[in-house]
Amino acid sequence: MKRVVLISILFCFADHTQASDSLFLLQDNCVRCHLTCEAPGKGISAVNWKKSVHFGPDTGCADCHGGNKFLAMDFKKGHMGLPDGQEINDMCGKCHINEYKNMKSRKKFIHKTKKICEATCVTCHGYHNTGKADLSVINQKNCATCHSFEKVIPLESVVHRIQSKIKLIEETIAVRSEEHFPVTVPIRDLSNARTNLAISFHSLMSEELLNYLNNDLMASLMDIENKMSGTAPGKWLFQGMMILLFLLLCLILIKYYQMIVLPFSGSNREIK
Repeated sequence: MKRVVLISILFCFADHTQASDSLFLLQDNCVRCHLTCEAPGKGISAVNWKKSVHFGPDTGCADCHGGNKFLAMDFKKGHMGLPDGQEINDMCGKCHINEYKNMKSRKKFIHKTKKICEATCVTCHGYHNTGKADLSVINQKNCATCHSFEKVIPLESVVHRIQSKIKLIEETIAVRSEEHFPVTVPIRDLSNARTNLAISFHSLMSEELLNYLNNDLMASLMDIENKMSGTAPGKWLFQGMMILLFLLLCLILIKYYQMIVLPFSGSNREIK
């Protein structure tokens, strides 16, 4: 009877997946308890996991917390329970290899007397309800945990400007694409800029990061924008009209030569 009730709950829990996909939940002993057990201030972990980009059979509880999903809290199998500090980064680094390398390459970011100010992956990306990473994670709530408002406000400001610039470039690319103008290069350049943006957040300290965003990254986005202005419909139309006028002028000169110059030179030869 209990198993029937559990199956019913799990199928409701996985309402946004295919019915067959929700069967993986039945094989995870962790979910049986954490589907209803609420952690103070953190909500129900399994419910939050459902909202995460990690929800699915490929990333279960044991993949992050260690242990064995069939044996639940088996410490002999490496169950960590609540990973902390470097354990979190090591855990995330198993899948997010490049980001992990970038984080390890930067200076140690920890205040000796304040463990809360040790930056880990979950500081910005959250625990169980991890969403797709974007610039919205850079906000006063997340950053002011460790940084003063004097540092947070300039960073938040430049992030908003970068968001606006990226959105404008994306809109321009969409318009150019619909009008059948070449957009391969700006799409590639924007992708590279996004990659460099992600690398900078994982590898640079606050002052270095602010300097990079204000100068290097904004310059690269401006360069993309300027290059696309060269493919603007108005400019192409003007250039096309100039070419047509040039060709028309050439045609007029050719006709003039055929109708006026050649007959005139021929009549002069006959007179001689």
